[in-house]
Amino acid sequence: MLLNRGLIRVGLQWPPKPRNGVPTEPEFTIEVVRDPTGCNTDPVYGLNSAKPTVSVYRRPRIAANLKYINYEVGSFNAKRLAMINDRDPFTGKYMSMNIMSDAREPSLRTQAISASHDHLQVKDELTADTLDRIVNFESQIYAAQVDSHTGGSLVEQGGPDGLGPHNLEKQERGLGDNFGTPLFHSFAMWNPAPGETSGQREFRASVARGHDVFFKRPFYISDTTHINTVGMGNPMKRTCATCHNSNMVGTDLSAGWVDVGTTNLPYARVTLDNPWSEEKTELPLFKITCNADARPHTFLGRVIYTQDPGRALISGRCVDVGSIVMGQFRGLAARAPYFSNGSAATLRDLVDFYDRRFNIGYTTQEKEDLTNFLSVL
Repeated sequence: MLLNRGLIRVGLQWPPKPRNGVPTEPEFTIEVVRDPTGCNTDPVYGLNSAKPTVSVYRRPRIAANLKYINYEVGSFNAKRLAMINDRDPFTGKYMSMNIMSDAREPSLRTQAISASHDHLQVKDELTADTLDRIVNFESQIYAAQVDSHTGGSLVEQGGPDGLGPHNLEKQERGLGDNFGTPLFHSFAMWNPAPGETSGQREFRASVARGHDVFFKRPFYISDTTHINTVGMGNPMKRTCATCHNSNMVGTDLSAGWVDVGTTNLPYARVTLDNPWSEEKTELPLFKITCNADARPHTFLGRVIYTQDPGRALISGRCVDVGSIVMGQFRGLAARAPYFSNGSAATLRDLVDFYDRRFNIGYTTQEKEDLTNFLSVL
């Protein structure tokens, strides 16, 4: 699991226990259909143990560029997508909730406290001073791609203003149709550059075209919970940047958990080599059955098969099954495999997934250009 997919086991209490300590009454039941690792059916650590635990397997999220991930949002944004954001218990402010794959931590401070208990198993609570130092340290780490095997340096003078970790440090968080301020107009001026080879010139031209595919190439987004269920239509004609709208890192400015099908069947890839094979699969499979009085999953109904219930393991809501918080786009070339379950081995696999999922019909050239654009971020 670790070597093939870059996954870490995450054990979550079931039913979920909210931060206020009052147990949540789930809207669904969970049945273990397949358990390759044995964790979910284990008599001590499994779902039917004395301390019921659901084990899912997820990619660690990048611990950098966190000022674009952990921030306060206004009350309007906190409710605009019908996914009311949690408040930071330290400030009382609504938070972006983009830190964890299931949005279970509203702020870096609460995440540090949880990690100290779960991972470090400390006996005493972290002091306010220790929390401040942890958050201050985390908030000054920036990461982005700086070099391309084909395209050369990505941080040379006169290059695109949105690239490189130093630009992340300088820019402000905000909504935009780009990853930087100003716009990537300098992509057009990237060709020719002094001393560049023909291979660099061709690659940089491809990146510039890929930028336009990401921001300007429309397609129909359909049957996606928390995107097509918030009053904007199903399908709706948009671009990649509609959901990946956060300046500089490409997450969602509001609570960004959505179900595009990366963990729910029938869209989820079962194995890296074969999208549909049930043989030799590494991930567990759960059967979710929604209660008769609960709102069902909008597009999959009341019985759902999933490798990871995602946000639903925290909220207890049937409609949230399979919804995962979108990850940031910086340093992608160094962070394969992709998606929360590591099901896309390469950036091209990631692009191919979306092309299949939404019947986009990318040309071979568009796929190559979009892959190259993602690889320089």
